[in-house]
Amino acid sequence: MKDSFDEVQKQLSELFGSYRAEWLQEKVFDLFTEPRYFPELTTKQSCVLVGGRGTGKTTALRGLSYAGQSALAKKMGEPISRTSDFIGLYHRVNTNHVAAFSGAGVKDEEWIRPFAHYFNLLLCELILEYVSWYELSVAPVSDASPHLVRRVSKSLHLGEIDRFDLLHQALIESRLDFESQVNNIVDEQSLRLSLQQRPVELLCEATLSSGCFKGRHFFFLLDEYENLLPYQQKVANTYIKHSNGQYFFKIGVKELGWTCKTTLQASEQLIAPADYALIRISDRMTGDVFVKFAKDVCETRLAQVRINGETISTELEKALPGISNEDEAIALGVLEHTKRIESENLQELAREDIDAFLGLTPLQKYFVHAWAKSHDSTLSDELRFVREQPKKFKERFDNHKYATLFSIRKRKRGIDKFYCGLDTYALLACGNIRYMLELVDQSFIAHLRDGGDLSSPVPPETQTITAQRVGAVNLSELEGLSVNGAKLTKMLLAVGRIFQQMAIDPFGHAPEVNQFRLTTVTPQVDELLRHAVMHLAVVRFPGTKLGGPSETLDFDYAIHPIFAAMFEFSPRRKRKMDISAEELATLIENPKESIRYHLKQHKRETITQLPQQLTLFSRFYGYED
Repeated sequence: MKDSFDEVQKQLSELFGSYRAEWLQEKVFDLFTEPRYFPELTTKQSCVLVGGRGTGKTTALRGLSYAGQSALAKKMGEPISRTSDFIGLYHRVNTNHVAAFSGAGVKDEEWIRPFAHYFNLLLCELILEYVSWYELSVAPVSDASPHLVRRVSKSLHLGEIDRFDLLHQALIESRLDFESQVNNIVDEQSLRLSLQQRPVELLCEATLSSGCFKGRHFFFLLDEYENLLPYQQKVANTYIKHSNGQYFFKIGVKELGWTCKTTLQASEQLIAPADYALIRISDRMTGDVFVKFAKDVCETRLAQVRINGETISTELEKALPGISNEDEAIALGVLEHTKRIESENLQELAREDIDAFLGLTPLQKYFVHAWAKSHDSTLSDELRFVREQPKKFKERFDNHKYATLFSIRKRKRGIDKFYCGLDTYALLACGNIRYMLELVDQSFIAHLRDGGDLSSPVPPETQTITAQRVGAVNLSELEGLSVNGAKLTKMLLAVGRIFQQMAIDPFGHAPEVNQFRLTTVTPQVDELLRHAVMHLAVVRFPGTKLGGPSETLDFDYAIHPIFAAMFEFSPRRKRKMDISAEELATLIENPKESIRYHLKQHKRETITQLPQQLTLFSRFYGYED
């Protein structure tokens, strides 16, 4: 199947390369795949959707919007006049806009009433935008009782307006005037402000009394809630706490981005599930659930690729084949080891030991020999264990065979471990659909560049190199995502290097160490880890032990698996090491000696040779001449 590389790459970039829902614009609805938790968002209850960037918050919220629901209905061939009982009003919190309500020599407490008025204007404008859209796209809107519309107008200081269309225009003008006044608030002695939440309640009542919308309710879909300042979150929280049956809030926020859960009443706090339903994407999109979702998302996009006017295979498992542990061991050069082991040991073994050894697979032979060396045993002793306790040997081997793969190419250039297959890519993405799309997209493009085509599978080597490059790209982007970006990058480079060196020396130690737990915490490290979690440098999960009163101590941390291929350690959630806040800070400031110290503490040798993909950071590691 031949086609120009540029044409195919263009299609892939349009379908896969737009990793952000905002970039896809209206096409996001054509490519929408409903996540398993989506029905929970449609309930008559406020919801808070928590997840890192790229986990699908924006896509889910936009799927709830009236534009999304109508597009999905059209796609299914259904009428759009009444697609659902709810009317979703999407708004992305703009940092530039909300930041205008701060500073200027004015205390946060004094900003509360102006911001609450602005929030009233914003929510009311969303409702009236929908009414206008409905009239243009669906059917004429019968105005509500004029006295109900006048109530809204009066509550916003807009005069005696009794029609939706006129109210909409007046509200826009009022918002623009107000924004100008806010920018010069020091000079404004008397702003005309509305009572918090009251105009929204009145407009909901007026709108839903119209025959077109009776029996329905509004969802205010607020995305990027973390962009609100703490006092602004208090204002919005108050709306959520006191929302009525006419409207509910669906909030999208990054992990740890919801910094304030109280309302304007200090003693009043939002509590789940009484006030809202908490939906953590990281808890819902795991294991087979995420694999299926990622597969559906990618295959929906692949189905739209056309080559010479024809569709291609959309089976992702065939396009991105995995590799068995035994085949991977052979590809990594395990046969060289087994030949050496045989030449050095077979003549000294008894006949039954030789038979037991020859009956093993190449990876098992390598494992048995390595196990004997690391446990002060002999090859003969271990082969006797193989013969006499086959079930226990199988259990031991199954527990260590994956970790064994990391040691085969120790101190050699080239690929030291393969990262390929749909399941492995899902592990690397760790519930993040944007990362999954990036891995799949870049694998296909690399495959095309190497002379392949989309009708043939992407080789494991290409998938692995792609995974390393995607990790490197996301590592380089960290620096610009946070005020602590440079420190986050250094932390990943240091801790990732420790995990990588532990991975290539798994015998005689706990294998697959790829997590850490803080034994102490400082304000600086606490802040650093909060930024790390928010920006997906690390992932966190409740620890098996509670370390103390600090929330930071109550969690275990892992470098996000998207970086596992770059550093070459296991992306599977396994074992952890303890580290103090002071030691973590020292790793950032003095990586060479600190890495050596930690490896010594865990009885690993220090290998100065860097994997090829890490040579760019030779200066950081102190290995540059």
